[in-house]
Amino acid sequence: MLNSSAIPRNLRELKSNDINKLISISGIIVSATKPNLKASRLGLQCKNCRHVKMIIVPSGANTAGLIPRICDNAIYQNVILTNIN
Repeated sequence: MLNSSAIPRNLRELKSNDINKLISISGIIVSATKPNLKASRLGLQCKNCRHVKMIIVPSGANTAGLIPRICDNAIYQNVILTNIN
């Protein structure tokens, strides 16, 4: 028996923040599909200096626009600038 003080909601009202929570749904299943998984956090590592940057992905955002083209590591950027000059 499942007891809860939560307010009942319609199935279509469930959002991504409800993932990893126990939910109970009554009714008959007429169709089922695999869920589409999207990253909520990314860990990016520079292939040159191994600096790791964590990025939180806003819901509905395209991750391609969030990936930086240059490393944020100040030490690595100084090496690039001194090699150019």
